[in-house]
Amino acid sequence: MKVLKTMIIFFASIFLVSVSPGAQAACTATHIAGTWRVFAVTGHVPAYEGTARGTLVFSATGALNTSSSSLVLSTGQTLRFSNGHGQVGSTCKTTGSLVMTNGKTMTLVDGQMNGSRNFVSAVYKQSDGDVGLVNFIK
Repeated sequence: MKVLKTMIIFFASIFLVSVSPGAQAACTATHIAGTWRVFAVTGHVPAYEGTARGTLVFSATGALNTSSSSLVLSTGQTLRFSNGHGQVGSTCKTTGSLVMTNGKTMTLVDGQMNGSRNFVSAVYKQSDGDVGLVNFIK
């Protein structure tokens, strides 16, 4: 029984250290660079209700490569972008905005990059009132 208790305490402490914000090494602005697969769940505005998936490509400065980036809604509509940027802070908090060619802006309100720098989960809002959850996978 004592061995089981010790193992539980050991694995619980490893879990707490692995998810603790203090255990994560600092991020830099360049961690946003690269090609990200994007998966989002939307639902506040009927025109966008459902899911979205696609690809976003960011430079080392965080600028969106608009010609290589797009999202496809569950309705089949393709969203393209005229401008955009992403930012990663030293605590790996992720923010940014994407300006769509239809004039609407999608803003990452609060996001967090993982310690491996290959996953971001964020909440977003759009200028038309749509809100949702989005995941980025590198």
